[in-house]
Amino acid sequence: MKKLGTILVLFLGLNAIWAQGPGGGQRMSMEERQAQELKNLTKALDLDENQITAVKELQADFAKEAKELRSGMQQGGDRQAMREGMYKLRNQFDVDVKAVLTKEQYPKFEEYIKNRDSQMQQRQGQGQRQGQKTRN
Repeated sequence: MKKLGTILVLFLGLNAIWAQGPGGGQRMSMEERQAQELKNLTKALDLDENQITAVKELQADFAKEAKELRSGMQQGGDRQAMREGMYKLRNQFDVDVKAVLTKEQYPKFEEYIKNRDSQMQQRQGQGQRQGQKTRN
């Protein structure tokens, strides 16, 4: 009986570890997310060094403005207003990145955005939220 109990506890412990998935269930920092996105963009669009530098600058601006939006919400601001601000900010980031791309890279970027947004919706598990618009 003790062996069965030990095996059960071991199984439940391992199951909890596996359930967290890669990275132990920890969230990436903003810098890690930006580095990952830049890596993905570089691979998907074959960015040159000038484009990589430009995208890094755009990411830094995005991070600063996103931090301000989150800070305002954390200080008692309106969560819905923050979400709308983040949506607008993300769309502006996408527009700014498009300006850095060549005509050949642009369609690939459009596909990248669709895939990124689809993955984000899957992670949220809620699909499109009420009041949230699709990107064009």
